[in-house]
Amino acid sequence: MDHLNVFNSYKNKAHHHEDELTRTFLILVKNIPSVQIMFLELVRQELLNFDLKRDEQIESIATGDLSVELVSTQLGHTNELFKGTATEGRKVVSIIISDDKLDMKTKVENDSRGARYDGVIFADPGWLFIVENKPLRENIWLRQLNPSFLEEVGVKIVEQVCALSWRTVIEKLNTIVQNEMVSGLEKQLIEDFIEYIDHEFSYLNPYTQFAVCKGNQYLLNKRCVALLEAMKIDGENAIVDYHRGWKNYAQSKKDTVKQIALDSSVEGDSWSIHLWLYAGDTMHGAKSTYSNLDVEKLNNLMNIGFKLSSNFHVSYRSSNLLWFKGKLTFEEYIQYRRPYVSRKEKNLTIYSNHSKTAE
Repeated sequence: MDHLNVFNSYKNKAHHHEDELTRTFLILVKNIPSVQIMFLELVRQELLNFDLKRDEQIESIATGDLSVELVSTQLGHTNELFKGTATEGRKVVSIIISDDKLDMKTKVENDSRGARYDGVIFADPGWLFIVENKPLRENIWLRQLNPSFLEEVGVKIVEQVCALSWRTVIEKLNTIVQNEMVSGLEKQLIEDFIEYIDHEFSYLNPYTQFAVCKGNQYLLNKRCVALLEAMKIDGENAIVDYHRGWKNYAQSKKDTVKQIALDSSVEGDSWSIHLWLYAGDTMHGAKSTYSNLDVEKLNNLMNIGFKLSSNFHVSYRSSNLLWFKGKLTFEEYIQYRRPYVSRKEKNLTIYSNHSKTAE
């Protein structure tokens, strides 16, 4: 059974093995049309950077001039596919995918070595793409980029290697999800692949730093969730949930501020990361908050970049029933003291943001 069958994972290779990364990505390429278009357009655009002969320029799959016929993985050069008419006369492109783009110049040519291809894509009209996956660029052996064909097969090898970056590929996959170009099972497969990358190849992930998210709000919010999950609360990883209609948040295990939220906003070329802390958001939490409140220290938060605002509302159990804007300033509101009143809450919002403008 072919390893691109979703249910036929490798038995003798760990999840962090590069062959498993190749296999899972090619499952997406094989089964999701939008991923096929994304990947082969990346290949086409990369080769357009070079002065290739007209017959070496790849047709656009986005316009329907190119179509995928077959996708496979881990095929040796002696496989029957490479001996018969299925391969004869095809133009061969060697693709290398690594953490960062390979920047060494090399000429792709037929080689006598015993080649084993990480990925193989047959496409009409008359193309054969061979894929070499090296998650770490330092591990690339340039001869691995050379195919190995029998002379009588008669293929034409494009001498320019097509070098791609995993970070760019993953960014494009995130864009497909963000722009709702997929739904249902296709969307779930892509999201599962990105989660797999995050767990097993975290150094490839475009949302490991805010700087590499390129102002993309979807990626910025992914980075926010990753930071929340990395938090240590009482010596353990924080439990991260999603509050419907609000944001992702970490459970603080505190009575005063029960939820710690982090999200982003984007305006033009500028983006901001916001930290949200709601003190006294429940009746029980309000009692703890106001019994230990230090107004002077609270007001000092504004000196280090926080914004403070009030949010007085009436709730019953888990339902917020009514909000009041009120006429009190924040300073007047926070110092206003009354005895406990049933089913009314004083709520305090503490809000901070970190902003960066793209250069």
